[in-house]
Amino acid sequence: MSPEDIVGSFRHLLNEAALSEMDKIKISLPAKQQHTKTKKVAKSKPTSVEQEAEAILTEKQTEEN
Repeated sequence: MSPEDIVGSFRHLLNEAALSEMDKIKISLPAKQQHTKTKKVAKSKPTSVEQEAEAILTEKQTEEN
């Protein structure tokens, strides 16, 4: 017998032993929880037009008072 045959035979025996042991093992994973995704709203910086509009509104409000 060649050394390759001997090594191959040992591997075959080890694989068979591993398979028989794996058959004895029962693996159970916990139930998968579903996560709901929350939508993130992007906060935008006020533009110069918005700033001007706010300034005009506050100016008018102060004039009325």
